[in-house]
Amino acid sequence: MGRQLSPELEHLGDTLTEAMARAAAARRHRVQVARRTLACLTVGLVVFAASPSHLGTAQSPDLLGLQDAYASPHLDPCDPPHGTAADCRLEDPPPQVR
Repeated sequence: MGRQLSPELEHLGDTLTEAMARAAAARRHRVQVARRTLACLTVGLVVFAASPSHLGTAQSPDLLGLQDAYASPHLDPCDPPHGTAADCRLEDPPPQVR
C-alpha cells in the first residue's frame, strides 16, 4: 500500500487491532479454562470408576492385637453406665481424687 492513511483512519485501525487482540485473548482464556475443567472432571470420573464398588468399613484391622483406647475403656465398678452403684465403696481413693 503506497498511500498513507489519514490520522483518523490510522487511529481507528489501531483501536480495532487492539480490540481484536483483547477478544482473541479472552477467547483463548475461556478455552483454556474449559479444557482444564473438562480434564479435572475426566480425571475425577476415571478415579471414581476405577475405585472398588465396596470399600468396606472405615475401621482399621486389629494389628498386633492392639486396640484403640476409646474402643475398650477401663471399666470402673463405681461408675456404671446408668447411674451410681449402690454398694461401691473405695477405701483408698485413687491419687487423682485426693
